Amino acid sequence: MTANTSINLVRGRRPRVLDQVVSWTLTIGRAVVILTEVIALGAFIYRFSLDRQLIALHDKIAQEESIVNLLQKNENSYRNLQNRLSLASTIIDSEQQSITNYQSIMATIPPGVFLKSLIIDPQLIKINVDTPTTAAVSALISNLKNYPAITNVSVDKIENKTSVGLIGVNLSLTVKSKAKQL
Repeated sequence: MTANTSINLVRGRRPRVLDQVVSWTLTIGRAVVILTEVIALGAFIYRFSLDRQLIALHDKIAQEESIVNLLQKNENSYRNLQNRLSLASTIIDSEQQSITNYQSIMATIPPGVFLKSLIIDPQLIKINVDTPTTAAVSALISNLKNYPAITNVSVDKIENKTSVGLIGVNLSLTVKSKAKQL
């Protein structure tokens, strides 16, 4: 039988410290290199997954952009319609205010005053009247000054028409902004 014997010519000799440090460093160095390679490989694989996600997002953005471009004509049509409806609503409100102003001014004109012309704008109203007495003019101006939707009453012109026995008066009225009801 063969015995398992080993031949050691340097019997009793202990490994030196330098040999142990080199052996330990090589073992740890291999582990560090392997760990670094694993981390690098993981980062490389993760980068591929991020690239795949980025490509998917670019494709999705392109799809969404084509849908938006397809629906843009309808959106422009809806916005145009909305703007026209808003403008129509504003005009209707303005006309309603003008009608209300007209009715209210007609109600404030005292008897004996003859209305020659009435111009109604959203901010300014011009009235041209003829009256036989100054008391009627005074009553008209007083009624208009007491009216809540009118901020200022200005007498532009007073003319004595002796040939017909009337007094002609031109008035300018400043209307409060956004006064819906007079």
